[in-house]
Amino acid sequence: MTSESESDPPDSDSHVSEPLGMASVREEYSKLSNAIGELGTKLSGVLGKQQSDFLGAYETHLHKIRTEFQTVRSDMEEREKSLAGNGRVNELEQERDWYKKEALHLDKLLIRSKKRVKETTERMEEIEEDRNWLSKQVKVVMKEKNALQQQIREIMSSQENSAEHEEFEDVPME
Repeated sequence: MTSESESDPPDSDSHVSEPLGMASVREEYSKLSNAIGELGTKLSGVLGKQQSDFLGAYETHLHKIRTEFQTVRSDMEEREKSLAGNGRVNELEQERDWYKKEALHLDKLLIRSKKRVKETTERMEEIEEDRNWLSKQVKVVMKEKNALQQQIREIMSSQENSAEHEEFEDVPME
C-alpha cells in the first residue's frame, strides 16, 4: 500500500491541485469581467454618439434657420429701399403679406425645432436613466462575483486544511 504521498516527503512548497471546475469558474469570471467592460464601453459610446449627433443636427438646423432669416432680412431691406422711391402701395401690401407669411413659416419651423429638441432631451434623459440602472446592475453583479470568489477561497482553504490533516494522520506515531 504505497501511495505517492507516502513515497514523496511532504514539501511546504508543494502545489495543491485546484478543485475540479476551477478552470471553468475562472473562465466564466473572465467572460463576466469582459462583458461588464464591454457593456460600459458600449454605453459610453452610444451616449456620446447620440449627444454628438443631436448637437450636430441642432447646430446645422440652427445655422440653416439663421441663414434663411438673414436672406429674408436682406431681401426685405432691398425691397424696402427699392419701394421707398416707387410709392406703389399695392406692391408694398403684397410684399408685406409675403413677409408675414414667411415669418409664420419660420415660426412653425422654430416650434418644430423646439419640439425636436425637447424630444431629444427626453430621449437623452431616458438613456441616462438606463445607463444609471445598468451601472447599478453591474455593481450588484460585481458584489455577487466578489462573494463567489470569497466562497471559492474558503472552499480551497478548507480543502487545503483537510489535505494537511490527512497528511498528519498518515504519519506513524512513535
